[in-house]
Amino acid sequence: MKNINWREIVEIVGVVSIVGSLLLLATEVRQSNNIASATMDANLGAEYNRINFERASNADFAKLYAKMADPASHLITATENEQIEGVAWTYLNIYWSAQAAHDNGLMSDGQLQGYATDLALLLERRPALQEHFVFFVDDIPGMSDAPVFSAVTELMAEEASENQ
Repeated sequence: MKNINWREIVEIVGVVSIVGSLLLLATEVRQSNNIASATMDANLGAEYNRINFERASNADFAKLYAKMADPASHLITATENEQIEGVAWTYLNIYWSAQAAHDNGLMSDGQLQGYATDLALLLERRPALQEHFVFFVDDIPGMSDAPVFSAVTELMAEEASENQ
């Protein structure tokens, strides 16, 4: 009959317990990241939905969007310009949140690229927002380096080359 070395058995059980605990912790962290990512997606989607619902249910807001689409053909009052700036801030916060989510590992490169593409489309379809985005991205530290704002930095570069 063999002598049982209880110390070795306890050490093996201890190591197995530590490895098991680490695996459980890794699973919990991964699950927490998945929950945070899904929450971020839902929150950003809710912001888009809020804007679109306002456009669909508020005639004055819908008229403002028409003016943002073709500012050269419409008279934009000072009040409407302030409203347009507010819309630009709302979108800016959506895109900045997407960039922050990406930087914190809660959003993939592909998802962030989707937001960057969305911003480029928004600026193309709503040119009245362009000047506000250019001002914000130029004025707020770190925004001009954020990949999600690449369409804005390209717009800024175009304007700079036109002014030379």
